[in-house]
Amino acid sequence: MKRRGTALIGILCFLLMIAVAWGGRAAGDGPEPTVDVRVEPGDTLWSLARRHADDSVDIRELISDIRRINQLEDAVIHPGQTLKIPVRKGE
Repeated sequence: MKRRGTALIGILCFLLMIAVAWGGRAAGDGPEPTVDVRVEPGDTLWSLARRHADDSVDIRELISDIRRINQLEDAVIHPGQTLKIPVRKGE
């Protein structure tokens, strides 16, 4: 039984290493490309996201990413503020 337990632990460790390696590739090869955008009067997160994406992109997801990247607690932005916007154009 001792041999079987050791083999089982080895197999589990191997599977865990594969899962970690596969998860790293799924996350992408590096940071997402962004552009720095200065907020102008009348801009909203929606309008900024729409300007930097095409119709294939879910704008709600992009807005969520903009908020996360810029550490925004809510969707309020102000003229003069500079935001990093992920660029998402069709693939």
